[in-house]
Amino acid sequence: DGSDDIAIAGNSGNIFIVNGSGEIFNGFPLNIAAIPSGSPTISNIDNINGLEIMIPTKNNGIFVLDQLGDIIFNINPDHSIVNGIALSDLDYNGDLEIIYTTEENTVHAYDYFNQTEMNGWPYFMSDSITTEPLIFDFDANEMQEIIIGSLDGRLTIINYNGTDYSNFPYISNDTIIHTPSVGDLDLDDDYEIIFTTNTQLNVLDLSIQVTDKYSWDTYRSNNHRNGFFNIANLDLSLNDTILPNNFWLGDNYPNPFNPKTHIPFNIPHSDEVIFNIYDINGHIIKHLSHNNLPAGKNSIVWNGVNKLGEKASSGIYFYSLECGKFLKTKKMILLK
Repeated sequence: DGSDDIAIAGNSGNIFIVNGSGEIFNGFPLNIAAIPSGSPTISNIDNINGLEIMIPTKNNGIFVLDQLGDIIFNINPDHSIVNGIALSDLDYNGDLEIIYTTEENTVHAYDYFNQTEMNGWPYFMSDSITTEPLIFDFDANEMQEIIIGSLDGRLTIINYNGTDYSNFPYISNDTIIHTPSVGDLDLDDDYEIIFTTNTQLNVLDLSIQVTDKYSWDTYRSNNHRNGFFNIANLDLSLNDTILPNNFWLGDNYPNPFNPKTHIPFNIPHSDEVIFNIYDINGHIIKHLSHNNLPAGKNSIVWNGVNKLGEKASSGIYFYSLECGKFLKTKKMILLK
């Protein structure tokens, strides 16, 4: 109906769908007689009208429900699922696979259309799996790879067919607890894997060209962390999938910085964008103007040089984004 709804999996096995007014949908709550082990994942997995809700459980596999509250299917009821489940078209054949992990330290790729495990799976890990699967085409070969972290500090990448990806696993010699992230952190046109262990933040530079195809490339599928995977976006690139409805000015990074910093922003339509850099006294020290920037994600770089071409001194500065009637200002620190 154009409004977001909330899917909730309770510890007792009750599944709720609640609308924006706090009303429970007809047909809910539904009790699946199993203990959920993760948040719901939502998608039109069967390519038929309507969304399905997938619930991982500790003692009875994965339940697939329709939006009316009926159980459509119970996948591998003998499996005890750990962490969240992910969706992707691993082999780009137009059908989604369900990627999940179990207490037996195994990673599974389940072909929902044919209702069977994909050839070459499951994959056996060396220790307890601690992260949700991430999926990305790292080598731009039109086949997706899966990233998994484990308790013994191994970061493993698995090919779509269940074999080991070249030069992995990476062994951190520390416990990996949280799901990694993937992105072009240093804006050098190749991607990095960012993950934490008990003691440190780690960044692995892949130094290879990667694809920009839509995939389950971050925790719970997207930056909203809502577990929704839009099958209609499978043929789109990551930059094509979402256009912002509103203006947004992000935090510069790095901050503090020396000598340059990146300033991310979104605009909902193509327009002229004006950036001003101010010193602590409110004087404009740099003016940047861009005509007809495309709608969507954008970024601008300030190299720490003022309008006279001189390097700015250490201190607090402010940057502003002006576009039409939108005006937003934020603070940053130049530290030499």
